Amino acid sequence: MNLERAGQVLQLLYQFGVDEVVCCAGARNAPFIKWLSQTDRFQSRFHFEERSAGFYALGRIQKLRKPVAVFTTSGTAVAELLPAVVEAHYQGLPLIVVSSDRPKEFRGTGSPQTIEQNNIFQIYAKRSWDLTSASVELDLAFAPSNGPLHINICFSEPLLTGEIGSLEWTRHSRNTLSASPVRREEIENLRQFFHQVSRPMAIVNSVPQPFRERLIEELCRLRIPTYLEGAAGLSGESRMEPYILKGEEDDLRKWASQNEIDGVLRFGGVPTLRFWRDLETKWRDLPVLSVSQMPFTGLSRIKDPALSFHAYFECRQSLGDGWERNWWPSGLVMPSLETVEQWQELSQRFPKSEWSGVFELQKRILPDEVVFVGNSLPIRHWDFVSSLNYKKLPSVYVNRGTNGIDGLISSMFGVADENRRTWGLIGDLSALYDLSALSLKQWFPEGDVKLVVINNGGGKIFSRLFSDPAFENRHTLRFKGVAEMFNWKYSLIEDFSQWQDSKGCELIEWIPSEVETHDFMSCWSKK
Repeated sequence: MNLERAGQVLQLLYQFGVDEVVCCAGARNAPFIKWLSQTDRFQSRFHFEERSAGFYALGRIQKLRKPVAVFTTSGTAVAELLPAVVEAHYQGLPLIVVSSDRPKEFRGTGSPQTIEQNNIFQIYAKRSWDLTSASVELDLAFAPSNGPLHINICFSEPLLTGEIGSLEWTRHSRNTLSASPVRREEIENLRQFFHQVSRPMAIVNSVPQPFRERLIEELCRLRIPTYLEGAAGLSGESRMEPYILKGEEDDLRKWASQNEIDGVLRFGGVPTLRFWRDLETKWRDLPVLSVSQMPFTGLSRIKDPALSFHAYFECRQSLGDGWERNWWPSGLVMPSLETVEQWQELSQRFPKSEWSGVFELQKRILPDEVVFVGNSLPIRHWDFVSSLNYKKLPSVYVNRGTNGIDGLISSMFGVADENRRTWGLIGDLSALYDLSALSLKQWFPEGDVKLVVINNGGGKIFSRLFSDPAFENRHTLRFKGVAEMFNWKYSLIEDFSQWQDSKGCELIEWIPSEVETHDFMSCWSKK
């Protein structure tokens, strides 16, 4: 009976569109493990650590744009997936958790490996099913595909009896809903924004592939100053070059303070910019319109959900022509070649600074390679430097749903491509969080993965916010022994002129100069 029920769940997952699964094997999920070890219908990966497995699956979902399932045993194993489920919730990614459970009567008894698994993810799962009976009452035909799902299934002992049978592996057309009709209030919100502002600017981050071309056309039509963050996926687009801001966000603060801009259009994910957070307090009266694949506005002061890209383009069409803007803040010439030249000169003067290192790293990365950038300082370095880089850069993968630093190596492997070089850029604390993910190298025996760890001795982003070093979690750890333990190639560098290129999985421990990093930004702020 257990094998039959497990097979039915797998059949439904396949119909839902699942092709890849990650299995964290244990006794309670033995029926699934037996099925997955004997069928080639799914690409099955087996990993010992649930939190890493969840974040790896998030990377695969971003890469494939398809749902991926993670299988766990009972007890705290399923709880380890909470961080990945939360991230999936805020990114709108279809992560499917299939947790195996002890029979229902064991709940609340404190029996070994028994916790309350039903609805454990609460609001973070779009739908949850608790399969406690002999029948599998599970209908995924109308299940949402813009967030995580949780299937909890109880198995009685003996766990494995009999053999797996044959199943009809068919992939039916899902009864998905078409794009929601545009609501009247959405048209009114857009109309009000464009009536209210005359000197808007745009901030762009993490635009889904299907909307990128239409957004490029829209931004060229609007002709307004546009700040592209590194994860936007639009770098190097020549049609937009006349409107792209080059330089740091201090200019944005200056324009807001001087009333040079009177509104902000945000496209895609919630921006990394500090300027965006300042819209919550310092410039809370500045009108903001968010257009995103997710309803989250990213600002507590805005109560209406973000417009979908579909709604925005439909609303703009209904407004017709005559809404284009063509203005620039006073004294600004776009793009500023002088600004870029100043940056290049400082990079040569301070080659061991963090800013120079990221600039040199971007020069080494080819447009067709894969890049995953971690949170905290790495994404801010990447965004800032890429705004000063005329080179076409690859689309960047990030976990910016909750901006956490856990699971980043795992997600890097999730987006990795066996046929192209994959780069990861993360901080030292992020690497320490996810060391077990270095074992995922075994899935890429011929892979070319370069993991760059910025080891500046702790969480240096907090040194900008607080004077107390207790916030930084300072350390004197080095990663050479870790690389040896997991059989990675290893390089120790202070700047990228020291790095010798070679193929294969390599951990590049980069120890930048704290003094040069400080001096670089001191000179830059005085430019």
